[in-house]
Amino acid sequence: METQRIVGFGITQSGEKTLITRGDNNGVTSPTPVHAPQVRGRLFYAVPFAGSVADALGNADRGLWMTVAAAGLIGFGALFIFRAVRRRRRAGGRG
Repeated sequence: METQRIVGFGITQSGEKTLITRGDNNGVTSPTPVHAPQVRGRLFYAVPFAGSVADALGNADRGLWMTVAAAGLIGFGALFIFRAVRRRRRAGGRG
């Protein structure tokens, strides 16, 4: 069993709602629709607007911007650690 994302909705001739899915590791929709009782799982967490930002960047620039964002977050964390260590050293020298 593989992880699938819901990319659309459909309706059978009898009126039953179906889900159109795509595997996370490929860009092609699954050939057969999924019926609601077949779905297992639940949403664990969500990052609001992350999909909108990714869509706005497009496929070509996404890797570059992910690298820039990761480097920025690492730098931001390193700055906080540096400031905390510096504060601790200054406070330890007094007294």
